[in-house]
Amino acid sequence: MEHRLGGGRKVAVVGWWATWPAEHVNGTIVSDHSGYHFLFEEGFAKTKDSAGLVFPPQAAASIESLMEDPGDIDRARLRRYISVSDDEIDAPFSFDNDVSHFKWLLSTAESYTRIGLKLWKNERPDLLMVYIEGVDSA
Repeated sequence: MEHRLGGGRKVAVVGWWATWPAEHVNGTIVSDHSGYHFLFEEGFAKTKDSAGLVFPPQAAASIESLMEDPGDIDRARLRRYISVSDDEIDAPFSFDNDVSHFKWLLSTAESYTRIGLKLWKNERPDLLMVYIEGVDSA
């Protein structure tokens, strides 16, 4: 079933809480399971099943291409925000490690920003909502 805002208005929703599985809407939803979330480590970087991550499903490939892996954040970019040793930066991901969480939240925040801008430019939705989890997690 497709939900519509009054007058058939178009929406784009990125990273909003409780949007998984992505609902059928007039527009695009990139669910909160697409990137980092402090409650789980799934997302495009980890999951093999992309069902429910994005609506419409055919948009998943272009959305995935905008998602950055936390391991791609280099030291210089990370150090703009936190001051830690090279060993802490290079440590493997662990939910017990604050630097790991920060890499994930930074990569997702920047990914969701890219996605939101792309949707705004390409789809021109009547309503665009982008939720950046990293602000709360940090």
